[in-house]
Amino acid sequence: LYPNPASQFVYLSATDPQLSIESISIYDSNGRLVLSSSPKQENDVTIDLSAFTNGLYSIHIMNTNGFVSKRKFIKTDN
Repeated sequence: LYPNPASQFVYLSATDPQLSIESISIYDSNGRLVLSSSPKQENDVTIDLSAFTNGLYSIHIMNTNGFVSKRKFIKTDN
């Protein structure tokens, strides 16, 4: 997950080339789901943050084996 903090986009890359990203869920700092996506089993995903307000977000990334990785990122104006 990079860059962090991010202003326009965040980029995700699968750490294992044999496993792809199956689903992505992003939650705001209050725990509300703000984005849910199933990116057709890609190894690299770009997420547009233009509709997001500034703040802290938690992202849950599930791969094709069902493993869920949880990360946090900050959305800023710059």
